[in-house]
Amino acid sequence: PARCGSGARLGWAARRDWAAMEEEQLTSLLKQGLKDAALDSQTRSADQVAYFIESVLADVEEGGLPGVLPAGEEPSFELTGDNMGGTGDLPVVYDEELRWTLHEVRWRISSLLEHLLNADADEQHDFCLSFSKQLCLWRRSLEGEDDEELEEGCCAMCERHMPLTKHHLYPKATHAALKQRGLTQVQLSSMLWVCRQCHNAIHKHIPDNRLLAENYNSLEKLLEHAELYKFARWASSQKGRSKRDGTLAYAR
Repeated sequence: PARCGSGARLGWAARRDWAAMEEEQLTSLLKQGLKDAALDSQTRSADQVAYFIESVLADVEEGGLPGVLPAGEEPSFELTGDNMGGTGDLPVVYDEELRWTLHEVRWRISSLLEHLLNADADEQHDFCLSFSKQLCLWRRSLEGEDDEELEEGCCAMCERHMPLTKHHLYPKATHAALKQRGLTQVQLSSMLWVCRQCHNAIHKHIPDNRLLAENYNSLEKLLEHAELYKFARWASSQKGRSKRDGTLAYAR
């Protein structure tokens, strides 16, 4: 992507993801990933499979699902036609998000696959790719975004030319209460078009919908959040900008 107008180790997403996805749903995604990689009970013992799933669930319950990367590190894993495989029902516009998610899944889960299921490199890759695709699709359904409404353009936060998603400045869960306080439907429909990385960062650092609606309901207010500003400035210096100076239109 081109520029548009004016951590050391990888972290895991906010715990809100675990609250939103019940254990049964996550277990289903893990089982599908194992099946796609031929690591299910057809090739491994039931005890091995169960212990692997329990281990991943324990990690996720403690730290959350793979999500936004911290400022300062670019994923080393590149998706190409050779190593990505078929995308199935995952739209091409999600390639960047899938690359980031896959990088984090590989870092966190590959060792469990190797030590608990004796998975070789190809089996590890097949599982991680399948599981990462399902996580990306799950996020789409969780956030209620319409795939057809995604388009490329200038991210309001980092100002890179990227595939964009809609960020509702007043989350839908807060609409009923805010209408009682006098906000109109036009006000409640306000949104920003932001890239997936910046969108993930917003919900990681401000997981409370009420707080988003009351204190961070504009671009300027979002960038007053220290961690979001730090992330946006870092993202603005990444691939896609013609100038890699990290300058943002809304400088603090």
